Amino acid sequence: MRHILYEGGKLTKDGRTFLDRERPDICVFGHTHQPKADWFGKTLLFNPGSAGLKRFKLPRGVGILVLARQGQSRSTSCSMIDG
Repeated sequence: MRHILYEGGKLTKDGRTFLDRERPDICVFGHTHQPKADWFGKTLLFNPGSAGLKRFKLPRGVGILVLARQGQSRSTSCSMIDG
């Protein structure tokens, strides 16, 4: 798990170094409050978004990561409705 992996929509230098060195199957990260599921080589990069106070005009939401056998894991993001 990492806190900062992306800044300005791009992988940080430290993030790339971490991924190259550790080669995790999945990396869960935060900081941007923006839900994201992407691949870096064979590593699934997953940001579940933010369920806290609304920030930066981004919707509040949660991410769900389902872990299964190799090659069968999946992720999804769900928006939360305020009101």
